[in-house]
Amino acid sequence: MKIQTVTDLVKTIKIAIQEAQRSLDVAGLRIENADLEIKTKLVTSVEGGVKFKVVPVDLSGSYETRSVHTISMSLEPGPVPTLKLFADLSDELKDAVEAIGNAVREAAQSSPVFQLSEAKVQIEFGITADGGIQFVVGGKGGRDSSQSVTLTLKRKDSANH
Repeated sequence: MKIQTVTDLVKTIKIAIQEAQRSLDVAGLRIENADLEIKTKLVTSVEGGVKFKVVPVDLSGSYETRSVHTISMSLEPGPVPTLKLFADLSDELKDAVEAIGNAVREAAQSSPVFQLSEAKVQIEFGITADGGIQFVVGGKGGRDSSQSVTLTLKRKDSANH
């Protein structure tokens, strides 16, 4: 899937979450909510319409800070439909969930015993000019073009499930 719009990015994140669901199940975790911070720019079409486009990673820095707009959303999960895999993001998410699951098991194994109240996973990435995903490493891409998704995880057996 080529990511150009906010809708494309939300679809991609939903797919990644679905692909990571098995890791969540194994760890006994559920997603409480997903917070997205999406860097966008306004683009005017030939017909005169205006659209928010996702800002691509631009290492040359050609986007001025004042032309970048941030859309923040907090989404709560509902029923999970079947979606197509978007490997890059789902692999990162699976790895993060597995690390949290391992840490939670370790925290509960010996005295003093701890249970997970809440865990957050924040993944920062950029959208390439061709609509792919590039993970933000060592400050590459800059804050004006990085996207982020933060998932809040809770135990499956916790209240308000």
